Amino acid sequence: MLISPDHASAQQQLDILTEWCRTWGMYINVGKSQVLHVRHHQQRRDPRPLMCMNQELEYVSTYKYLGYHMHEHLNHVKTVDILTNSARRAFGRVVSTFHKLKNMGHKTFETLYTSNILSIANYASGVLGFKEYQNARVLQNKIARFYLGTHTFTPLAAIGLELDWLDLRYIRWMEMLRLKNRIVEMCDYRWPKLVWEWELKVQGDTWANDVKFILNYVGLVDEQELHNVTSLELVKDKLTDINRNKWRLEAMGKEKLCTFNQIHDFDNTKTLVKMNLDRWECSLVTKLKTGVLPLHLETGRYKGVKRELRVCKVCKKNEVEDEVHFLFMCEPLRFVRKPFIDRMKNEVDGYEALTNIERLKEFITEAHLKSFTKWLVEMWGRRRELLYRTK
Repeated sequence: MLISPDHASAQQQLDILTEWCRTWGMYINVGKSQVLHVRHHQQRRDPRPLMCMNQELEYVSTYKYLGYHMHEHLNHVKTVDILTNSARRAFGRVVSTFHKLKNMGHKTFETLYTSNILSIANYASGVLGFKEYQNARVLQNKIARFYLGTHTFTPLAAIGLELDWLDLRYIRWMEMLRLKNRIVEMCDYRWPKLVWEWELKVQGDTWANDVKFILNYVGLVDEQELHNVTSLELVKDKLTDINRNKWRLEAMGKEKLCTFNQIHDFDNTKTLVKMNLDRWECSLVTKLKTGVLPLHLETGRYKGVKRELRVCKVCKKNEVEDEVHFLFMCEPLRFVRKPFIDRMKNEVDGYEALTNIERLKEFITEAHLKSFTKWLVEMWGRRRELLYRTK
């Protein structure tokens, strides 16, 4: 690979290479040699030809080097799309492993996710990771929904708070800072270090200015931070807090997550998925918590039924079938409900004084989650029997 700042320098390098090859009896395959003119998108490609071995070299718009598709306008979309497709295939292998094992713990799945999928999706992200890419975000959301056992209508804010995964864009920012740390530790005569110092003095759309933005974003505004090694652990903690606050604010603004906002413990990061439930239990509890369990409150939403008309079809109370009604009020489910409620009265201090929402919040704590999920499975199974039984 030859790099030059202008056409004249490039032709001079090619002439030297041609002369050296002739001296030593070597030959260059010109058909496999190409020219990439990297420039601003408003600038036209140089029309002057470049010659090598008395043959004209072909100009191309992209060039693949070490798995990275370099674009003539430094547009990284093609590279990200290719990497995302590769990561999607890796996700297929993880899904196959998941089904083969029938179930998988949270730590095991996160390890497979990090080592098999993120390692591919984040290839070269130290260079191209500043912008947000839609296809990569869609893939991360798809993986999260698969593990939680929910569908595409589950609010992303609830998914983000339940899994507590760092946003893919923030993970790429971490890789950019990791590369920045490597550069600042290099000797002063190394090209990456020289380019870095030059970009710090230049105004505009440069990689160094992107790094500046990231440091300012996390509150590290000290100018010396640009010349010293940045603590990645500190940055990760700050980005994690920012990520959680972002999802929390989004969740607070969603009417669909009314129950979620009342029962989710925003101060406790040990969420449902970290408590080793089996897949069906995790899916059912997560759907209940995030407001997508197919009760009439949820299914009526997609049919355009007014909220007050989404009444329970199992009992005759003419009440809206929401999570509280299903768990505590539906009369035909009383025989399944009574043994569990009697047990909770003995285990939960001041049970009678709690509201139904407060009781539900207590049920999904670590102390009672196992017994609650088993009861929820029974309740849901009984509801289906009553609702869909043949006459």
